[in-house]
Amino acid sequence: MIDKEKLLTDTYKYYSIYSDNNDISIKDKRLLRERKIDQKGLLEDQKIFQDIVATVKEYAVVDWTDEDACCYEFKILLHKNQNILDDDRKLIEVLGGVRHDLRVFISVLEPYYYMFLEETRYIEAENQWLFRTIKLSKQDMAKVIKEVDNCLLSKGYRKLSENDVKMVVPQIETELREINEANIFDCLFTDVVNLS
Repeated sequence: MIDKEKLLTDTYKYYSIYSDNNDISIKDKRLLRERKIDQKGLLEDQKIFQDIVATVKEYAVVDWTDEDACCYEFKILLHKNQNILDDDRKLIEVLGGVRHDLRVFISVLEPYYYMFLEETRYIEAENQWLFRTIKLSKQDMAKVIKEVDNCLLSKGYRKLSENDVKMVVPQIETELREINEANIFDCLFTDVVNLS
């Protein structure tokens, strides 16, 4: 179980706390620089990607890491022995119209990680992609989640729950979230992905 106060304290180390009467522009620039230094050092180390690939050998893993985010991001295609294809529409067709991925986010700021299952569908008649978060539905999914959990826990990472990552961090803003709207996920992972 994650201590909520420690989680907030860990997050506040990297962000300025806003109030009506403080000028924090210098401190904010220093904290941003420190976040970037942490990101650069860890993003150069691709061992974590190799470890995930080795852990789920029968599944394709794609590195979706964005250099401007505070995390590694990997997508594990939850269709056994199916390679990723260059053409997303062709892949959806090969998969029978539905794609399932385990999305894995590993913070480069603090030793935390978060995962969720995503379903993707393509509606050809409307030329529309549909993405949604899903609950565990197949035994194979549970096995992959357990394997990734074991890999990351053995490296000292701590798993965050959906409630943990959606906890609002008071008096903090990120590039894409206003003050008092940013949550733990926005701050320690990425504010590009919306978990709503």
